[in-house]
Amino acid sequence: MEAALNDLEELVDLPDPAVRPLVHPLDVREARKPFRTSWLIGALTSPAVGLSVATIIWFGTHSYVVPLIAGVAIVGLGALTGRVFQDQAWAFIPRRRQDRQRSLPLPWELGSALVLAAVLSVALLLLALRLDRPDVSAGVRECGVPAPCL
Repeated sequence: MEAALNDLEELVDLPDPAVRPLVHPLDVREARKPFRTSWLIGALTSPAVGLSVATIIWFGTHSYVVPLIAGVAIVGLGALTGRVFQDQAWAFIPRRRQDRQRSLPLPWELGSALVLAAVLSVALLLLALRLDRPDVSAGVRECGVPAPCL
């Protein structure tokens, strides 16, 4: 029985434990694609992006139900799908050798921030245009405007 445990065949080539004891999916060729996919899904379906997309949909539909469903679907399905790809990527690395604390490369972090900035700027622009329409009550438009000092 013990001989069978020692005769495990590795499916991927991991770096030498003496040189690199902890391994990240970006270090393993087979794990890079699912990890990159997981990151991309996470960047495109973050809660902030989901809220911004819901705001954009609200501008187009003038309904509250459709944007709510769309926002929840984007965030929920995105989190679920991203988690599946992330688990696939980490499955290539034995648990005791996983480097889960390593930060992502700077271009990836900047890319994620740019996605959020682009969607958020469109959403804020459309929200401002929507609030300027006459069918929006004055009370909604004045929400957040500071009261004059007495």
